[in-house]
Amino acid sequence: MIEEFVRFDREVTMLTLRHYDPAGQIRTTVMAPIAHVRPGTLYHESWQPEPFP
Repeated sequence: MIEEFVRFDREVTMLTLRHYDPAGQIRTTVMAPIAHVRPGTLYHESWQPEPFP
């Protein structure tokens, strides 16, 4: 295992949802990215969608 400290200014969460579609097939849907900002150590805000470059 290799670990390294990486500075970043926001966190991004990618939620996935497993569900049945109208035809009864199992599907996996990836939701729009959710970004989080934590100035200091406390949670401050989140928003969706988070545009990626």
